[in-house]
Amino acid sequence: MINRGGKDSHDRSGLSRRIDRTGLILTVQRQRSRFVIIFLLVWLTGWLIGGGFAAQATLNDWQSGNPDRWFMTFWMAAWAFGTVKAVQQLLWLSFGREQLRITNQTLYFQRWVPLLSLLQRARRYESKAVTALEWRKAQPNRPDNMYFSGAPTGGLQLVTEEDSQTLFTSLTQEEANRVIADIVRNSHVRLGGEKSRYS
Repeated sequence: MINRGGKDSHDRSGLSRRIDRTGLILTVQRQRSRFVIIFLLVWLTGWLIGGGFAAQATLNDWQSGNPDRWFMTFWMAAWAFGTVKAVQQLLWLSFGREQLRITNQTLYFQRWVPLLSLLQRARRYESKAVTALEWRKAQPNRPDNMYFSGAPTGGLQLVTEEDSQTLFTSLTQEEANRVIADIVRNSHVRLGGEKSRYS
């Protein structure tokens, strides 16, 4: 049964929890960096303008039979791929969030990005198949490895007999411990002595 002892809450770091009819939902909002977002917007604007000129040049090459037209065509394909990845990163930095839904039997995890998440289904983990949950500190060169408070952050590693997944890539160790506690209290996950530790 879902533990309903706590109210809906939201931490300064972006970790929030709420309960609905399906279970407990934990959400981490992606930390926003205005500088990075503005820089990426400016860079992407220049990238798109340059791509527009290159597309026109490619079209002219095909119309004139220029032998370089195949090179420009492949270059435009690489440009289009880079554009998609840049837009995806911009959406993630601006609106991205990670969400874990906890029910008695199952855990559902999804990284949500506008539009792109419509093509992705939440990953499903049977509670009884989870063998380990532990916080792992992010690498020092990761741009999101620290909150504005200066506390080191990392990901929550979920391990099953067949798979391993990093949940919530920007949690402090204290927040990760609270997430583990919520998982253990509200599902059939058993981690050796962890049930008594987090109950």
